[in-house]
Amino acid sequence: QLNFMVDLEFLMSNYKAGRADGKPLLVMYGQMEGDTKDFSSVTCVKVNLPFIYGTHHTKMMIFEYRDGLRVVVHTANLVPDDWYEKTQGFWVSPIFPLLENGKSGLLDGESPTRFKRDLVEYLLSYKAPDLVRWTHIIMKYDFSSCNVVFVGSTPGYHTGEDKDRWGHMKVRRAIRQHATSWKSSLPIIAQCSSIGTCCISK
Repeated sequence: QLNFMVDLEFLMSNYKAGRADGKPLLVMYGQMEGDTKDFSSVTCVKVNLPFIYGTHHTKMMIFEYRDGLRVVVHTANLVPDDWYEKTQGFWVSPIFPLLENGKSGLLDGESPTRFKRDLVEYLLSYKAPDLVRWTHIIMKYDFSSCNVVFVGSTPGYHTGEDKDRWGHMKVRRAIRQHATSWKSSLPIIAQCSSIGTCCISK
């Protein structure tokens, strides 16, 4: 679970309802309520934010099942008010199967939209050992059925080659790359939690 605000009691009540509260769980968070000592199967890691501006605002779940892996990107913090009192959105991937013959590579089972590489690159940008382990897990799976683009956003200053890797610049690059293969009628759905400041240049 990668999220900004986490109510650990609320999160684990849902895992308990699904009879999954005893399974290992990694929670990467910005702010948290609750005592991790109450849940022995949970590892909670506060995201390191090296810059005064920008924050960890990701809301994503990665589930490894017996028969595959699933990614969920959503808009809700893991707190009761966000789930019970507000309108939210989410994208749920298909279940990605294991690669055949024990393969485990970044380019093996890649989607036409390079979703797998972009997801791994995003997780590595955290420079967190726990997420590095998850990138190795992800590389074992076949993402070739994925037909969406993953757009991550990380705090910091991005120049040179990094400029087009994140945020709205990545959206622009993706549209240019896939313009010929995407139908003109295909909608582009963009969501942001807030716009704090905005600079417009002519």
